[in-house]
Amino acid sequence: MSMFCIGRATEQKEFKEVLNTLISQNSNSSNSNYRRVFMFDGYGGMGKTTLLKKLQEITKEKEYAEQINSIFIDWEEQKNKDIRLRLGTENIQPTTILNIIFENFSRSFSSLWQNCSSKYKQKKELLQDSLKKIEEAEESSRELTQLNLDKDAWDIYHQPEEKLAPQLSNGINQLVEQEGKPLVIFFDTYEIIGSQKCDNAVRRVIKGTNNTIIWVIAGRFNLAENTWRNEEVQLALLNKLKDSNPDIVKAAIESLACYDRGLEVEQLIKFLWPLDKKHPDRYIREAAVRELGKIIDSNVSEKMLLRVVEPIVQTLRKDDISQVRDAAKKSLGQIYFALEEKLNLSFPPPEFTLAERTWRRENRKEEELSKFYQEILPTEVKLPSNKSQKVELLTQFLGQNNQDLDIQAAAARELGEIGSPAANTAIPELINALDYSNKNSDRYLREEAAKALSKLTPTIEIVNALNKANRQDVISNVRGAAEKALKSIANLDNSMGKRAQRYLKLMNPDELQPKETSVENSMGTLETLSKIRSLSDEQVDQLIEAAQVLGNYDQEPEFINDATKTLIKALENENQDPNVVAAVANALGKIGNFCALGSLLGKLEEIKSGDRVARQFVVKALGSLQSKLSKENQSANLEIVIDTLIDTWRNDAISSVRGAVEPAIQEIYKTTRHPTAYKALKRYPNYKDEDVEDFYEKFFSDFPLN
Repeated sequence: MSMFCIGRATEQKEFKEVLNTLISQNSNSSNSNYRRVFMFDGYGGMGKTTLLKKLQEITKEKEYAEQINSIFIDWEEQKNKDIRLRLGTENIQPTTILNIIFENFSRSFSSLWQNCSSKYKQKKELLQDSLKKIEEAEESSRELTQLNLDKDAWDIYHQPEEKLAPQLSNGINQLVEQEGKPLVIFFDTYEIIGSQKCDNAVRRVIKGTNNTIIWVIAGRFNLAENTWRNEEVQLALLNKLKDSNPDIVKAAIESLACYDRGLEVEQLIKFLWPLDKKHPDRYIREAAVRELGKIIDSNVSEKMLLRVVEPIVQTLRKDDISQVRDAAKKSLGQIYFALEEKLNLSFPPPEFTLAERTWRRENRKEEELSKFYQEILPTEVKLPSNKSQKVELLTQFLGQNNQDLDIQAAAARELGEIGSPAANTAIPELINALDYSNKNSDRYLREEAAKALSKLTPTIEIVNALNKANRQDVISNVRGAAEKALKSIANLDNSMGKRAQRYLKLMNPDELQPKETSVENSMGTLETLSKIRSLSDEQVDQLIEAAQVLGNYDQEPEFINDATKTLIKALENENQDPNVVAAVANALGKIGNFCALGSLLGKLEEIKSGDRVARQFVVKALGSLQSKLSKENQSANLEIVIDTLIDTWRNDAISSVRGAVEPAIQEIYKTTRHPTAYKALKRYPNYKDEDVEDFYEKFFSDFPLN
């Protein structure tokens, strides 16, 4: 017989035969050929739960009751009790599943289980302690290398389920041995925890248990078709890495974790590197870079570890999406520490030097960065005592496109330390270094350039460059440094201070107070000024005020169409100032006229990159407008709007734009209960945040899917 009983054909008689084998004298034979895992699948209501409970009843019949133990875990019931299982299947963590199994055994077998599972408990506490220390270090910007975590702590941090699952298996084995009775473990409604990563963790536990333990599992999906050490499936998954559907590719990447990671490394690298050919979907890049870090589990060669350094480092330094960079940071730590153990560091290869320097830079506190950059500045820059000579050399290093980016960042920081007036001659090169469109920069360099410019004499070029970085740079650290610099300049009582103040106010155009004026005058202003290609600051302000007046006006029916047409003309101007785009989009969302929908969708496509404030307000307007239209049963473009917003949520480079999508889809879902909107709200919010969990638990209680 095979080890696995698959499908609903398993009969009670066959189950009893297995139980009889379990309690026979031969039950402990390593060559036992009875079925260790029973799996039942089918849609809801077919009687799977009834069958499992009947099988458990059999274990309690007179002939088995004194000789066999059983435990029954209904994952649907667990979900109703435990908020950790109410995050959506893909958001449930494997460690959560292992801990819930541990807790159920604790309740069923009390003190005996505590003795048998002491090693699991130790590993669990080590993981919790490691997570706490690392989280505290990241919050305080301490360097992780200063934590003095030992190898076991780092291992369980990087591979929690791989380290916990064997200890859970060992605990179950010891329990059976000490009880002197075989054990049957029942899992019902397994689809609740049926994601690939959770299923892999459960299978690790199953494989680690001995022949006196039987597993009976029921769920809605065919568990036998799950990918598990099957060469044909592995080849199919590798082919799926080329699929056009990003969700399929992401699932394939995560599923391939079951196999020899060395086979997939080159495919994963292609999703990230070279940067100009990286995959456009951020979830694929995040999955790819995360899996590259996990190759340390597979005993791969030093050559393979060194091979993945460059793609991981460049993803960390240059990827647009913070979640992808966070995954890259974790993977870099895994690879860096693995290389540190394997290599002869007397003669480190350049890949290790790159990994080490990037890891050190990533984990330095702000006050430690000057020392870090001083260490990597070339000697010839440090020698001159004359400031003007030093500035000249630093400016040369900063302007060399083929120069090491870390050295350029060090030069920018040093120029900021020198300050005005000596370093003012470097302003053009610092502005060039700050420019996101400059392909010869990375986030470290742009951040240092923004900080340096804040310490120099403000000019209109500096203020404009900082404003552009604050509104357009895809990296939050760069935007933060630029905004901080603008705020510093805004404190000055001069023309540059006033310009910086204006730029900061325009980050929230809907909060500006419009002047008293009529609707007719506002429409005239929009029609006249929107034709001008190069607007003055005063004209931009007039257009914003005009859009606000129309958006805030309690329109009489005869004005609605005229106002909408005027606003649409202003919106569709390809050269329109982004502040005006934001104000006009906001007004169109408030008015809620169907004919504005196509223009808003077109504008969002047009400004996919560039000004974040304009995109935020177009997204907000689409949510408001579609919600209003749906209330009026005008849903002709509903799916297009939802799909467009979801694509923006997945892949927009700037977090504040992605953040604007969430409330927009919430509004649409409340009025439509559309299943695609529902799935998006179940998948994309940050359910790891307890406040987010609590919010959506109440949200879906108030607005359940029909």
